[in-house]
Amino acid sequence: MRTNSHNLWFLFLLFEIFIGQTLAIRFRWPWQKEGKQPVIPINSKIGTIDQYVEIYNLLVKPGYQRDKDFRHEVEAALRKVAAPPQALNTYTVGSSFLGCVAFEVTTGRGSRDAVSKVRSKLKKKLSKPVLVFSDVDVLGNHSGFGEHWQRAPWLFPESKSKAVPRDFSNSSGPASGVAMWETSGDPSLDHGLSSPPLQRYLRHRDPKYQQENRRSPADPASAFNLDQAPVVVDWYSGRFPEIRQISQPPGRHEDQRAEFGNLALGFWNYKEEGKGQVVYVLDTGFDYLHQELSNVEFGDRILTGSFPTDEKGGPDIRLNFKLHGNMVTSKIAGKTLGAARQAKIIPVDTLPGRTPSRVDAAIMIIDGFAKIYDHIRGANNRSNCIVNVSLGLGPPYWGELLLLNQVGFGTSGEIREHYRKAMYYILEELNLLPNAILVISAGNELGTEVNDIPADLGAEVEFRNRTVVVGGTDRHGNNLFQKSHFVRVSVQAIGVAIPCGPRGPARGEKVINLRLGLCGSLAGTSLAAPMVSGVLATMLSAGVPIDKVVRHMYSLAYPRVKGGPKVLYNGISTSQWHS
Repeated sequence: MRTNSHNLWFLFLLFEIFIGQTLAIRFRWPWQKEGKQPVIPINSKIGTIDQYVEIYNLLVKPGYQRDKDFRHEVEAALRKVAAPPQALNTYTVGSSFLGCVAFEVTTGRGSRDAVSKVRSKLKKKLSKPVLVFSDVDVLGNHSGFGEHWQRAPWLFPESKSKAVPRDFSNSSGPASGVAMWETSGDPSLDHGLSSPPLQRYLRHRDPKYQQENRRSPADPASAFNLDQAPVVVDWYSGRFPEIRQISQPPGRHEDQRAEFGNLALGFWNYKEEGKGQVVYVLDTGFDYLHQELSNVEFGDRILTGSFPTDEKGGPDIRLNFKLHGNMVTSKIAGKTLGAARQAKIIPVDTLPGRTPSRVDAAIMIIDGFAKIYDHIRGANNRSNCIVNVSLGLGPPYWGELLLLNQVGFGTSGEIREHYRKAMYYILEELNLLPNAILVISAGNELGTEVNDIPADLGAEVEFRNRTVVVGGTDRHGNNLFQKSHFVRVSVQAIGVAIPCGPRGPARGEKVINLRLGLCGSLAGTSLAAPMVSGVLATMLSAGVPIDKVVRHMYSLAYPRVKGGPKVLYNGISTSQWHS
């Protein structure tokens, strides 16, 4: 009896599977056919991962940014075509001081005509609408536009080999493969992780690795005699060539080692280490709990962009895209990798909730610049401010936007020019601020002229005194990346150490120091620009006036190899090295 019941059960299971497969084939829903997606009412899906929306940018033409009546007219018109909640899905990009430079609207599916009608009434003042996001692949491909945009355009992996997998065991020893950064405090989440390091803002100095120059301090602010400024040395940071090199005077390192012994192996820095200086980091994501940033004094956090229609979270990104800001911040103020460890960091997060599949990076960067401008004017108008931009948008990005906007635009350059004008407008005003400096990475196209924005703005006369465009070299000093006559300083940008991501090394990375949570290595000028920002902050804290610090930094830079570009040097001479 038992056998018969088992047989009947087995036959029923086979029948159910067969019928289920047959029905799935014969009665497939319309959206299950190749090339189609379900049409879901947008007002029933707000806040879910299944929301079907489109996002458009409309940029304001020059001369109309401060027209308040025009702004209100556009906002009212866009709310009529926006997806609900309309007030949150219509966003104005601008500054309280400079006016509005663009509008972003989130709509339902197939809204190009409706948005174009809004623009047609105001075409003398508004650019053509640019589609920057669509849940549905408007090109007819299998999975959506985001498949082409899985990697940040400003990241360049040094190696294409697969990342070494981490072994997250229950041990917390240095050889266990366990992440060694700060924990959440929840035992259920922190099982196997190291205990939290020292409390944030307590500046711990290991006497084994760092010694202070005992010379009597001078007053460098009067004539910025930096050869008399007190300095400190960090022996551990000196183990990293890209850190040690910025304090190496001209001459062969081997000769300096022979003459000065181990003194030539340290990273020498000005004692103030950027104290009192403010560095804005415009980037794509920050992990404030990573132990490399545990000493960093973070100020206000600035978020760019509009209210997100949903938080997809996205697939596992091949590179640590979301923590690109960690890498950059570590080079400015990290306790091991940073040049200006006492500078205040203002993180400006440009990463939207919808992850890199959304292609409105340009408008996010513009919005970031506008908010930085307002923040400097409002909160830091009496402080020296450096704006670090390790981001850039080159030809591949604009080509992708053209593919997404086959209606209305003839070339990618036409789209690019709209965004460039908006960026130029804000950055020109930023360069006029008496207390601000802009530092931008040159770009990662090998051996070509600078063609990313905002880096190409360095060619403009209005930007030459307060905008620094930073190139990248190999560890010997040979140029690797984009070049131009206005790229007047470079930094090693390959084989450099960075903070590991929370899941361990990403593709192309390897663990360098498990205890400190450091990995290597990526390549790209994204990692060169923050070293310049950090050194500028240390020079300012040592007394160099802000209107002279860029020129002073340029005067110190020198080529490390014959025919190579000038590389960053902080100006600390061998006469200041002291045991």
